[in-house]
Amino acid sequence: MSNNVRTSLSPAMSLTIIASILLLIFAILFRPQPTALSIFEKGTYHPYPLMEESVKSINIDEKINLNLVTDTSGNIYFYTIYNEQLSNYGLIANINDLEEEIYWNIYTDRTSSSGRWFVGIITNKDIETISVNNQNNIQYVNYNGYTLSYSTEPVEEPVVIKGFSNENNLIYENH
Repeated sequence: MSNNVRTSLSPAMSLTIIASILLLIFAILFRPQPTALSIFEKGTYHPYPLMEESVKSINIDEKINLNLVTDTSGNIYFYTIYNEQLSNYGLIANINDLEEEIYWNIYTDRTSSSGRWFVGIITNKDIETISVNNQNNIQYVNYNGYTLSYSTEPVEEPVVIKGFSNENNLIYENH
């Protein structure tokens, strides 16, 4: 004689299992995606809290997004994100200690094998435009009351920056 034992789940147990599976699927599909700011916060040391309201993201090209953020002490950082990972970052200036006419930095983006990119802040209100290595491929945006400038094409070193007045007179040169 064979004993066939047939077990079945109670309706409450079946409902609990189905609800658990649906909740797990929902949690996976709708989990919060990391933001560029959260990636920067986790991937860098910055001694002061970052001000979320100061975040600005600029699309340089199809692969590069240049992000800016200021901390509570006035430090302005730039950073790029690639595949949800911090690609590059650096400090541009502290807005509470501005003595130079232009603060700038260059960075290599991992998404591009074509060189280094320029980012800077113009603090001298008389400088209307700049050229980097005699190229005029510079874009401008307002960032917290300052003119942020960045290159749309890679730049070579050494970096020579020239600042021009509204009348196109040379009023600044870093070399």
